[in-house]
Amino acid sequence: MTVGEATGESGHEPALGEILAEVRTLSGHDLTSYRHSLLERRLSIRMAETGFADASSYLSFLRGNPGEAESLAQAVTIQVSRFFRNSPVYEVLEHTVLAEILARKSRFEIRVWSAGCGTGEEAYSVAILLHRLCQRAKAECNAIIFATDVHSGVLQHAALGRYPRERLLETKLGIIDEYFRPSDGFYEVLPSIRKMVHFARLDLTSPEVLAPAESIFGGFDLVLCRNVLIYFEMPAQLRIHEKLYRALAPEGYLVLGDCEALPLGKEGLWVPVDAAKRLFRKK
Repeated sequence: MTVGEATGESGHEPALGEILAEVRTLSGHDLTSYRHSLLERRLSIRMAETGFADASSYLSFLRGNPGEAESLAQAVTIQVSRFFRNSPVYEVLEHTVLAEILARKSRFEIRVWSAGCGTGEEAYSVAILLHRLCQRAKAECNAIIFATDVHSGVLQHAALGRYPRERLLETKLGIIDEYFRPSDGFYEVLPSIRKMVHFARLDLTSPEVLAPAESIFGGFDLVLCRNVLIYFEMPAQLRIHEKLYRALAPEGYLVLGDCEALPLGKEGLWVPVDAAKRLFRKK
């Protein structure tokens, strides 16, 4: 790691504001709320990939190639995930959180929001757990998972439910056998699980949007926003936290990433369910 990578000071700062403004104009992605260290680092990588040594030259290239704005936005925001990533969290979700929600709402629709869902592994993982719990209880699986991300192209891929084997490295073999179908070297999520998940574009930093449009007003029993907040500056983290809090139903659950924490001063709004696994219940 170089000094620039460690500090986020790569020398692109003078042109960074112009680059971000150009990205917003050309693609509609507002990256200004992301951490500057992340922006500098991902910009350096993208410049190297496109063959530019200085940010001013890259800015000229960006202005002459509108499609590059989307490529840079994806380089900044897209995170690769896996099914049942950090499996101990899913153990608590299955046996404590989802089991409690199912018992409490056995006659009502269970509503889940996977915020910043990327290519969909998290949303499908939760759908599988809910389906398994309903089977054990011999109950109808009346649940819907709203999965949102800022990138439409990523969501189109997620809706296909088709993944390489390495995305299932943390998935139990019994679950793979029951819920996936091998196809030309890939694994496809079964239609019964895919139909439980509704994908839609949503920018968590947008002040105009509070929850997925299809969900009408929120009222979620569970919101997962894992490894998303850490990429934003603190003012944006606070806005997103407020949005997630408002979207949850009373006694709804929130799951953050293992490197994330509740914003300072907001801890009193939550009851820790498993603080080590970043799982909280709304008061």
